[in-house]
Parts: sequence; structure tokens; C-alpha cells
Amino acid sequence: MTLLVGTGTGVYRLDDTERAERVLNTGRAFELAASGGTVYAGTERGLYATDDGESWTDLGVPNPDGRSESANVWSVHEADDGRVFAGTHPARLYTSTDREQWNEWRSLQSAPERDQWYSPRDPDAGRLRTIRTVAGRPDRILVGVEVGGLYRSDDRGATWTRCGALPEDDIHHVNVLGPEEYLVCCGKLDL
Repeated sequence: MTLLVGTGTGVYRLDDTERAERVLNTGRAFELAASGGTVYAGTERGLYATDDGESWTDLGVPNPDGRSESANVWSVHEADDGRVFAGTHPARLYTSTDREQWNEWRSLQSAPERDQWYSPRDPDAGRLRTIRTVAGRPDRILVGVEVGGLYRSDDRGATWTRCGALPEDDIHHVNVLGPEEYLVCCGKLDL
């Protein structure tokens, strides 16, 4: 058995010998996701992919601040049709069909509540913490912003709607149960 673990100092691989070996030295790893034999790591130094758990490729998600270093990637999701999504801090949504060219969904920045997004340690910018697509509905995309709420697009990201009055708007995770059923996990700000 092989286990990949995202930590505050990168990604480690544990094998049957229970020896931990760092295989990706990127600082904090915020999310690991697997799809079709590929493992993605969203880290504070970019989005990486591997097919073997040993050699990793920086997928070159643009930095929302326009700096040359890779983006601070907090979330990653591969849709059934092969589109790869990356969510960053500051909260931006990028997508790629070839894992080389990335396009920002600028339409998300037009959400009426956009100026209220923040994160607990950065009052000027939220984090895009979770991204999901819905099987059988390729036009539907769900994203969660810490702190900003849950948003849905039914037209492949052309427009976005905030999803109702949730008891918390600190969205950390969304899981899709069915076309109209979701599990949402929120953070808690009053620590």
C-alpha cells in the first residue's frame, strides 16, 4: 500500500515499510485530489501533478497577483470531461483542458458580494477552498469561498449565483451526492 500525505512541509509518500519520504517540497499542501490515475497537489507554491507519486510537474497556474512565481493553490478538481480546475488565494478560479494553458473565470469576480470576501488572516482576500462539478451536468460548477459563500454556475462559469442563506459563509468543502444534493462543510470563525 502507498499513501500520499499533504502536510505543512510538502507531500510525503508512505509505503509498506512505513517510511515517510518527502516527494514534493512545496511548503504547505492544501489539497490532494486523484482522478484517472493522476494525483494533483494544491500547494502554497503552485499546482502539481504526478502519475507515479515520485516525479511531480508544476502545472503553471498563474499567480493572481501577477507575480512570476506560481499561484497559491488551495483547491483542485478534475471534471469528468477532463477539465482541471484550480482555486487560489486570493480567490480566483482557473481552468485548463490540457494542463498547460490556464484561463481565469473572471465572471466569478463579478459576484455582487465579491467585495465582502476575506480570509481569517487576510482581510482583503478570500480563498477559493473547494471546487466541484456535477456528473451528468457538465454545465454546473460549484465553488466555495473562505469566507464568502457557496456559488453555483449552470452555464460552465459564464455567470454565478450565490447559493442561499447558509448558516456560515466560510465554505471549506463541497461533495456532490447527486444532481441536486450536496454536502457542504463550513469553517468556524469565532475561535
